[in-house]
Order: sequence, then C-alpha cells, then structure tokens
Amino acid sequence: MLSATKNTSKSIPMPWKIIGLVLVAGLLFIGLVGLILPLIPGLIFLAIAVWLLAKISTRFAALLDDSPTLAKRMGFLRRTEGLSLTQRLRLSFWVMAKMVVRGVESGVAYFRK
Repeated sequence: MLSATKNTSKSIPMPWKIIGLVLVAGLLFIGLVGLILPLIPGLIFLAIAVWLLAKISTRFAALLDDSPTLAKRMGFLRRTEGLSLTQRLRLSFWVMAKMVVRGVESGVAYFRK
C-alpha cells in the first residue's frame, strides 16, 4: 500500500509536467547510456531523473516513500528545500567531501587486505 507523501508543494501545471517528463526521458536515456559508456556518469543522471519524477508525480513520490532506502534519501532532499541556493551549494560540497573521504577510506581498507 502506498503511503501518503509529505510533499506540500502546490499542483504543477500540465505544461510544466509535460516538459518535466520530456526532461526525465532525456535524463533516463543519458543515464542508461552512461551505464554502458564509462565517460558519462550514468548514475548521476538517473538520480536526477528519479528526483525530478518524484517532484512531478505524487504517485511516484509515494512509491519512493515506501522503499526504506530511497525514503531516507528523498527525506534528505525534502529537508533541504527550505535552504537558499548558497546554503544548498555549501551542503552539496560537504556531502561530496564526505563521499570522497569514505571512498578513500574504502580504497585504503581494500588495499591493506
């Protein structure tokens, strides 16, 4: 059963939904190509497509909320909606820095074995 979403935004007009769906289709295509070609970061495009589709479709957002792993990630994105652009950029920098540190730690642990 789908849970109720916590999306408090107003309804998106139909022309914007259509434009969003076209963008989602393009991002999905680029993401899938990126999974095959190593030069294109496919997962980033797929993640953006999922985020955009969750913004457009309340049904898809509810489906994401039912998944424990994705609900945690989407909850994080929802909590950042009230931040200014500068604050979001700072947060993005620190999240990326945390990911780099974790990646380096994992690499060091792997090579020490």
